[in-house]
Amino acid sequence: MSGHHSSSSSSSSSSSSSSSSSSSSSSSSSSRFRNSKQSCCRTGAPSHMNMRWRIATVALALLGVITSAWAAPAPAPAPKAPQGRVVAYGGISYDFYVPAMDVPPEALSEVWGASTGDRFSMAIYGKSRKVVEWPPANYTYGQLAPLYPASTQRPKPKSLTGVVAVAAGEHHSLALTKTGKVVFWTRLLFGGGVDDLPALLAPKAKAKVKAIAAGRGGYSMALLNNGSIIEWGPLRNYSDNSTWYRAPPPGLVLPFAGDNSSALVPRLRAKAIAAGWDHSLALLDNGTVVAWGGKRGIPGSSVVLRALNVPLDARQDVVAIAAGNQHSLALLANGTVVAWGVTLSNVYGATCAAESCRSAPPPPAGPNNVPAEGLRDVVAIAAGNQFAMAVVKGGRVVVWGRTLMGGSRYLQNVPDDALSGVFAVSGSSYHWLAVKAPAG
Repeated sequence: MSGHHSSSSSSSSSSSSSSSSSSSSSSSSSSRFRNSKQSCCRTGAPSHMNMRWRIATVALALLGVITSAWAAPAPAPAPKAPQGRVVAYGGISYDFYVPAMDVPPEALSEVWGASTGDRFSMAIYGKSRKVVEWPPANYTYGQLAPLYPASTQRPKPKSLTGVVAVAAGEHHSLALTKTGKVVFWTRLLFGGGVDDLPALLAPKAKAKVKAIAAGRGGYSMALLNNGSIIEWGPLRNYSDNSTWYRAPPPGLVLPFAGDNSSALVPRLRAKAIAAGWDHSLALLDNGTVVAWGGKRGIPGSSVVLRALNVPLDARQDVVAIAAGNQHSLALLANGTVVAWGVTLSNVYGATCAAESCRSAPPPPAGPNNVPAEGLRDVVAIAAGNQFAMAVVKGGRVVVWGRTLMGGSRYLQNVPDDALSGVFAVSGSSYHWLAVKAPAG
């Protein structure tokens, strides 16, 4: 409403100004007309010519008023993307040091977004939108040698700027630039073409990307501007029963082998994507969720496949999605979280009690153990290994599920810093991140 009011005021101001000009113009023209009349009488020129001249002058002045009054108002300025600082919680402890929680200075202000990998985190920061990761790839993790030797790495490009989104996988990183290009680097090279972008996403390719997602073992996804999806990394041969992956809906995903034709016109169009441990999700333009992947023929595969069975509640009015290890989440337009897949059990026993955990896990209130806090006023969601996250109105973070998983903290014990002002979250195997808006 304020933008509309400003435009109207601006338009009114312009009209007033034009009206003043026209009055002055009319007055001046009247004076000229009198002088002209006297002159005509002296010269004998016909007076009706002067009358026509006067009418034309006044008409032009009025036209100025009308044109100014109906000019299009100035467009309202585009809303600024939120910025904040990273709050990190959880992670594996090495001699009482938790690298995941050692947030670097770059991620403590002017942060645009963040993402969590298996044992690392990344954030977009600063006016030039650079990327910072922590801990460093050559960190030793308390061992004699780095977990990721230099020979296994492809480092982040030093000149990378203009990043609008990041996605952290198990070991690799993706960045999306403002020009719609994807940048890939990794802490662990897999070989066999897994570490290379498909030709459709090459720097000089015409395809433009609007969203990215990263999963396990180098698996990656990109959502193109036309609503189709391309995936690459470890091969998923959907036509080979020996791999037992459930195929994506026809006309949504480019052939996994890498059909590099940019002429694909998708029969289905997606507006958001999410990569889990072995499964993938897409949110379609019509507000429904579709799922595929979920390798079968392995221990526990029946549980994995449950993450693909999208419930009726997630087939309309969905505004956001998230994929975890063996579970999936959807956020509905009414602020409710829908969860499916493995049941997010609240594992909470004597160990936690002995460590004086600050709070008990939120009790289940909805299907698949979604707590009461996840059934109303939710504005953002994220999925970790075996836990889920929600941001409720006001920016408070809620965490539920199996929240220890070999880490050093019970992840449902949300620190004070994440109880208000949070606008984005991300979950991983052992820790989670929140991006908190500055106070005031």
